[in-house]
Amino acid sequence: MYSRQPLCETVLASKMNFILIAFRGHGEKHLSKVLLTLNLLAFLFHTVLQLVDESYQKIRKQLVTCRGFFQDLRSLTKYLIFESWSILVNFMISGERAALKTNSS
Repeated sequence: MYSRQPLCETVLASKMNFILIAFRGHGEKHLSKVLLTLNLLAFLFHTVLQLVDESYQKIRKQLVTCRGFFQDLRSLTKYLIFESWSILVNFMISGERAALKTNSS
């Protein structure tokens, strides 16, 4: 409290308010519905990819579990920028993926 007191006193002396109150209408009432909707959309998206996208099917064969797929996806997109989904998928399928693992060890 002491470290913030001088700042608070200065703000109050300037006739300003330093306490912010944010009201979000979707938070308490609708957050669980929004999260459920996003999960269902993600499931639908991956189901469609599994049915129609050959590249996605190849990746899923290489990375047997969803966890492995998402870990690789998260790691790649954290450090690299891909121009499109197809470039990312092709990168994951290619031998470059194996080269990245051997170079890092």
